[in-house]
Parts: sequence; structure tokens; C-alpha cells
Amino acid sequence: MPLGNPAIDSLCAVAVSDIHVGPFINSSRIRGLVDKINGLSPDIVFLVGDIVDESISAAAEEGLTEELKRIKAPLGIYAVPGNHEYYAGIEDVQKYLSRGGVRLLRDEFAVIKDSLILVGREDIMANRLGEEKRRPLSEILREAPKNLPIIVLDHTPINLEEATSQGVAIQLSGHTHNGQMWPFNLITRLIFEKSWGLLQKRKHPHLCIMRIRNVGTTCAHRLNT
Repeated sequence: MPLGNPAIDSLCAVAVSDIHVGPFINSSRIRGLVDKINGLSPDIVFLVGDIVDESISAAAEEGLTEELKRIKAPLGIYAVPGNHEYYAGIEDVQKYLSRGGVRLLRDEFAVIKDSLILVGREDIMANRLGEEKRRPLSEILREAPKNLPIIVLDHTPINLEEATSQGVAIQLSGHTHNGQMWPFNLITRLIFEKSWGLLQKRKHPHLCIMRIRNVGTTCAHRLNT
């Protein structure tokens, strides 16, 4: 994906989804994940939802924020909420993650190094459990620069045509775990346009939907000028 700033040759972005820190993802696994991220020498890191499982207290017991502070990414760590952030209490999660140096984007955008626009979406669960409904992508981008490529972080891979219509270059999603096990993977293939992996939208050749499988898969992508 071409960057908007010719002074920057490339950026290495690492994306991780569905960590679900809690009873089943303990401190040693988080530590291993952070080591893997740092081993990829990222410029920027994306956490694409469901970072915590059911509660802040369980994540705190496993030392999540302490491990997040170890991530070496000069351009920062950006995240979006998944459905589990709402189960745990979205406002409390946002405050907790900020202590680990993570900026949670909730239907807002950030301009990264004058090179790209990073949009973080509220999860669709906001329409049920949030104080405010999820905003249209067109509304979020209304005040964004018009000459930079757009990356969208959206935990649940639905309404992909919305990204297409707004000229998004890459969307990163999570949530499905590819059904986790048979036969649930067959069900997720029926529900979602792309249950996992890479989807190139035919009507918009520059839009690439990347569905990150789960915490066992860390995605590294180099963005070139």
C-alpha cells in the first residue's frame, strides 16, 4: 500500500487480534506474544479487539498492562474494542489499556506520521451495550485529510461494502476465530463474507480485507511508499 509521505520509505505494522486475556490466556502466554511482536521490529502495533476476556481484574492479575509496556513500537500501539471489551465494561477497559500505553480508537481516526489515516471502529456490540450507537464510516472520515491512504481496524468483519465505498486501502478484523473448531468454522463461513485470511474486494482493487485468525497468528505487513 503506497504511503502518503514520500519522506518515509516504509512502515512495519504488526496486528494482533483476540488475545482474550483472562483465565485461559495467562501471563506467560502474554509475555511470549510480546516477545514475538518485538521480534518483528514493528514501527506501529494494532490490537484488533477482544484484548481482555470478561473482566479487567482477570487481565490485571495476569499483568497485561505491564507486558504491553514492553512493546517496542516507535509510532505507538493502537487498539479498537471488540465485543468482549463491552462485556468487561468499555470505559474501564479504555482507562486500563491507557496505562499500558495503548490508545483505544472508538469511531475516530488518527493521522500517522503524515503518511496514513488510521480509523478505529466501535464494535457492532456498541449498538446493544454502548451508550452511543456506532457511527457511519463516512461521518468519521468527514474531517480526515483527503490525500492519505486509509487503514480501518474493525473487530467484527461485517458490512465490508462500507469500507469499499469510502476508499479504504486495508481493513483489519478479528472476532471469528475461524469458528475455533469443526464444525463451527463451517458456520462462520456462512455468516461472514470472509471468515479468515485475505480478501481482495473485486469492486475496489485497492481494498484488502485481512481477517486475523486469533492470538496464535500475528500479522506483520510492511507498508511501502
